[in-house]
Amino acid sequence: MSQPSSVKDETALPPIFNILRISTSFWSTQALYAVTKFKIPDALAGGQRKTAEMIAHETGTNADALFRCLRMLSSMNIFKAHADRTFENNDASEMLVSNHPSGARSTVLAEAGPVHYKMWANFDETLRTGQASGLSAFGYTQYFDSFKEFPDHAAVFSAHMSAVSAGILPAFLEHYSFEGVSSIVDVGGAEGALVLGVYNKYKDNIKDATTYDMPQVIEHNKTLAAHERHRLPPPEIYKEVGGNFFAVPSDIPAGKDVYIIKNILHDWADCECLKIFASIKSVMRDDSKIVVIEAVVTDGTEPTYSKFLDLHMMHIAGGRERSSDEWHALAASAGLKVNKIVQLNARETSVIEIVKA
Repeated sequence: MSQPSSVKDETALPPIFNILRISTSFWSTQALYAVTKFKIPDALAGGQRKTAEMIAHETGTNADALFRCLRMLSSMNIFKAHADRTFENNDASEMLVSNHPSGARSTVLAEAGPVHYKMWANFDETLRTGQASGLSAFGYTQYFDSFKEFPDHAAVFSAHMSAVSAGILPAFLEHYSFEGVSSIVDVGGAEGALVLGVYNKYKDNIKDATTYDMPQVIEHNKTLAAHERHRLPPPEIYKEVGGNFFAVPSDIPAGKDVYIIKNILHDWADCECLKIFASIKSVMRDDSKIVVIEAVVTDGTEPTYSKFLDLHMMHIAGGRERSSDEWHALAASAGLKVNKIVQLNARETSVIEIVKA
């Protein structure tokens, strides 16, 4: 059963349509993951138009299964199907081509891949207990244990985080200034996309830029293709440092002007966030700033992405998205204060600037 193409308002449909759409949505999720994994969009890159048989031969897939999969995804505006049974990329599937600047391929591989898919099989237990039951699917105590068991997942997740950074970077640089800042650290900075973006705009005044992340992430960075690394600033300016932001004493680089922390705190419950804040606070100068980049959840029933992400973080990590009041309260509990919140209008993301109280 599918929604008629002429119907624009879902509220005009019988309620069963919405129930069916939600209850079967994992079908389309896994179809999208499969074509992304097998690089079907790559086979159609550059405006190519091919039959399923041609694509299957190039990608090691089954022609009949591929035709039926592409037919379904085309009905959802992923790929474009033609009456002669050929397919081509549309704007959406083109974004899934390897090395597309959107980074959409890594997003699909990370979010719809086997690690998250298996984790979501027992959300009912999270609803019953309030605990992050997605972790129990693998016997983990924290989400990042998955990186050790599944290094391929760690790699695509790191690339996904870099894609998110690239996606918000223009709005971040437009709405938040680093004038007068000489040193920055991106705490949990993955491949360094955000801190390097800031440096590239403010290289006249930034003389010290650091990506700080888990040791295995920093090691992964060393394996990136040479063409991705040759543009790095000189080593006397840019450094990649491995560590653990829960370590006591803190091993985060000390005495810097700004500590950026993007999409990290939502991984953790308040008690763990307070430990992270304490670690950063212990190495800050009195005039240093913490620049948090995360969603700020709003009231109301509008279907905002942050409400969905909040459920995801609760289930797979025990974390949460936070409202403005919750950000103020969390900072105060850490002996800090929210100086200002700046809405970026990009992926429902805000900058929460935090200073010592």
